[in-house]
Amino acid sequence: MFYTGWSASTGEADWALSPLFASQNWPPTQFNTAFYSNKQVDSDLAAALKTNDPQEKTRLYKEAQDIIWKESPWIPLVVEKLVSAHSKNLTGFWIMPDTGFQL
Repeated sequence: MFYTGWSASTGEADWALSPLFASQNWPPTQFNTAFYSNKQVDSDLAAALKTNDPQEKTRLYKEAQDIIWKESPWIPLVVEKLVSAHSKNLTGFWIMPDTGFQL
């Protein structure tokens, strides 16, 4: 099983982490196909959703990401560079952080 990509298309950090790494998100309900489980990560992700403090939210997501990276439930094989181009005459075009675009 592998993923060719995942994007936080909502713009919220939680969508980049919880579906893939929260213990309660094992298949078939979500996408934690590594069956990864860490109580501290679960706690950080839940707390980050509850706080309205941007600094606290950032700290919690950073801590969760650091733990996930250290435990490495997946082995990243490649990171692709995506290139987008458009005519300077095209107006109203912008590229979103997940490399999608709006026109």
